[in-house]
Amino acid sequence: MGITGIRKIVFEDFRNLGVYGSNKSETCETRLDLGVIGTGGLICLIGANNEGKSNVLDGISEWGDGKLTGRDKPDFPGLKAGETWVSVEYLVNEDLLKEVFTISGFREPASKFFKQPWFRTRYKIDDESYQELFSEPVEAIYGENDQGEAIFFKLEKFGGIVLTCAIDSSACIRVFEDGRDIKTGDKRLTGVRVSVGGSGNLSELKELLKQGDVPGVKKQTDQNVALKPYKKKVGLDRVECDDRDFQGTGIAFPKIFAYEEVKVKDEELRINYQGVEQSAFFKMLFKVLDKKPSTITEAYREKLEEGKLNSLRSAEREICDRIKQKIDGPFNAMYELYEKAGTYAFGISLGDGGDVGFDIYKYENKDRNDSPALVSLDSQSEGFQKFFHFFFNFLYKDEIRQGDIVLIDEAENSLSIPAQKKFGSFLRDFGIGRGITFIVSTHSPNMLDMDHLNEVRMVVRNTKEGARGSWIANDFSVLHQPSYGKVDTLKEIFEALGTPKLHLKDKRVIFVEGIMDYNIFGAYQKNYRGDKKQFTQFIFLPIGGVGGNNKEIKEKVEALGNFIEDLDINYPFLLVDGDQAGKNMEEEAKQLNIRTATLTEALGGSRENATLESLFSQEDQEKFSLRSCKSKDREDKTGIAAVVSSALKNTPNLEFTEETKNNLDTLFTFLEKQANQQKQASFREIESIIAKIAKRDPNRAEELKEKLVDLQHLIQDALAPLQPAE
Repeated sequence: MGITGIRKIVFEDFRNLGVYGSNKSETCETRLDLGVIGTGGLICLIGANNEGKSNVLDGISEWGDGKLTGRDKPDFPGLKAGETWVSVEYLVNEDLLKEVFTISGFREPASKFFKQPWFRTRYKIDDESYQELFSEPVEAIYGENDQGEAIFFKLEKFGGIVLTCAIDSSACIRVFEDGRDIKTGDKRLTGVRVSVGGSGNLSELKELLKQGDVPGVKKQTDQNVALKPYKKKVGLDRVECDDRDFQGTGIAFPKIFAYEEVKVKDEELRINYQGVEQSAFFKMLFKVLDKKPSTITEAYREKLEEGKLNSLRSAEREICDRIKQKIDGPFNAMYELYEKAGTYAFGISLGDGGDVGFDIYKYENKDRNDSPALVSLDSQSEGFQKFFHFFFNFLYKDEIRQGDIVLIDEAENSLSIPAQKKFGSFLRDFGIGRGITFIVSTHSPNMLDMDHLNEVRMVVRNTKEGARGSWIANDFSVLHQPSYGKVDTLKEIFEALGTPKLHLKDKRVIFVEGIMDYNIFGAYQKNYRGDKKQFTQFIFLPIGGVGGNNKEIKEKVEALGNFIEDLDINYPFLLVDGDQAGKNMEEEAKQLNIRTATLTEALGGSRENATLESLFSQEDQEKFSLRSCKSKDREDKTGIAAVVSSALKNTPNLEFTEETKNNLDTLFTFLEKQANQQKQASFREIESIIAKIAKRDPNRAEELKEKLVDLQHLIQDALAPLQPAE
């Protein structure tokens, strides 16, 4: 998954966002981080009323339209405003741009230039297929085989198979010094765009290539990524765009879609045939089916005027077949992300009396081995209705592509708490799977997920003296950092949503240094230790770094102690790096009786000055671009650590090398032991309380002692089979 780059949206003097002279940065911009280029998912935009959430969505929507309006200028008394802009900015890996080249114009059959690492495949590759394949950009990786340099093509159109150039030198495709064209012998091939992936892609293909006959794929070394900016700025009277160099990279600025729900009731699904061509739902339905609504009116005309009695049944079968092909499969494939139980089928009925109905059938069993029941839309759960509307209003469209952005205002409307959680989870999974970014504004904490707080973006009023407007907090931290102008994000989240304090009293809370630790440890727990019966489930919370000097470290520890006390957390634990700053933090925290350990201790002292990135093997550091993410000697002004580690966290079927898994498993085993020790410490606290009770009521104290002993035995018996082997 080598990093292609990152992207963000920037607001400059737009209404109350990025107001000149009022921003915490030296410039007048306020940014919204979107993540790594090519990835998708969910971004939850929150904030108190009148902070500017709607302004963020409006600004993005107007950027998509290509023009701002006069009302977008800031309106603060006495303000000397600058120019009003909304920009989408990409920071792109320059190495990727340098390695873009083109190929085409084969004078001989393409099959002579390529071969498949394995031949048993259900996809037929012939010369005609090559022509189709190279009609648009494909993913290619430059590496080495046993004969020298070679190009490997990952062909998604053909099920993800991999082609490599032929081994003999006369046909071997090679990149020459200019890096822009490929030559085969004395032939120069140009014309079709090909994007070259980062070194991480080689790692992903390594196991795949082993199945073929291309030994010795050479891995490139992942160095610090140099990111080149590309912007498209939309202002009041002009657009500035520098995307010309995007050509051939497979990268493009996004399209913006603002989703508006149009609800449908049962009565709108059953109408007289004469109203089909005026019905909003049926016009939309036939657009999905790529048929004209007049198909129905024509069938009724043939029956009524020409006496063709079979015309209705023929039209009905034709439309139902198209519905099965165009709607049933995509609907259920997407609905499975939303709800695991049950599937649906759809059809259309043309009544002899002129009534036309869109029918919904429900199978209780996913494998459809039961008889479907005809159901009404209004009788289905509000969650199903929400998805039904989302599918037919939006998801069926063939317009949205990877990299595009979908805006949803107050996505939780009309949904129960469980349905809100499901809808948020669906948007996240759907976006990740298709590279689409959903940006939703919400007032509901139930749209947020404690395991995905990296999705949260807070619109925060600028409280600095003399400041105006709001800014966007992209990286959350549970602690206030006054020297950086940040906020107590976790507390602010629940205050902004008007929600009582977070319930962490009896949770196993692990405080970690930053967002990158939060993302990576959460990803490992989900993918490798998600069995709640076998492993303790930790809640990881970032504290925004340990501080740069002793004063900052002391302030941070005091703030952490106050946070733990405010939220009444019984089992807090602080995990820090094994470098000097981490050790200083550990000493300071222990003075306030906050249980703390460094990564060096967690690994049993096997790694001196252990840090987060040292838990990863060399291969995984390169694969996930971790070297360029976390740097102690420079401020991460681009937010690359957050967005890259978020991309890692959202990687489907995440896999680490054995070395990485062993290190992380050692860490989690250590945390398990610490959690068990905290349980024992809690029993000692209870014994101390019982001793105090004994002074007033000895008999009652004796009863409590017996119950405590019984409880300890029960817990020890339950935990015994779950303890990891020494």
